[in-house]
Amino acid sequence: STSAVATQPGLVVQQELQSFGLKVEWVSIDVPTLAQKRKDGNYQLMIDGGSRPSPDPDYLRSFFHSVSGNSHAVSVGYKNEQLDALLDRGNASTDVAERRAIYLEAQEIINEELPVIFLLWRPQADAHAKYVHGYVAHQAGLGSLNPSKAEFIWRGR
Repeated sequence: STSAVATQPGLVVQQELQSFGLKVEWVSIDVPTLAQKRKDGNYQLMIDGGSRPSPDPDYLRSFFHSVSGNSHAVSVGYKNEQLDALLDRGNASTDVAERRAIYLEAQEIINEELPVIFLLWRPQADAHAKYVHGYVAHQAGLGSLNPSKAEFIWRGR
């Protein structure tokens, strides 16, 4: 996208690929167009973001389930019926020990096949005080790139 969160690591990837002799053109696009291209699989290489920690391992479904995922697996044409079945079983189970075993097996498949490569993780920290107004913690952890810019944050009484 046009966001520095994607542009900065994307340019590093471009430079690395070019060092291997691959010709790579960087194109920044708006987020709605990026989402549509991801959904359609209409790209050769894409850097995308938005993942965040989740207390439930069912978040793996959103990336790797070939039918009910949010289009990451779909857009790269990734389909593993064994993984889909595991993610469905994990989602349906309420037994903690059973879910743990299911998601560990699912992670093994994901790590072996690597349908999507996660390049980096940015740690995020936010502080809060009752007298600070106008700041909204962004769930994707944008840190200094958070749309709640300093000029819109104020101290109240």
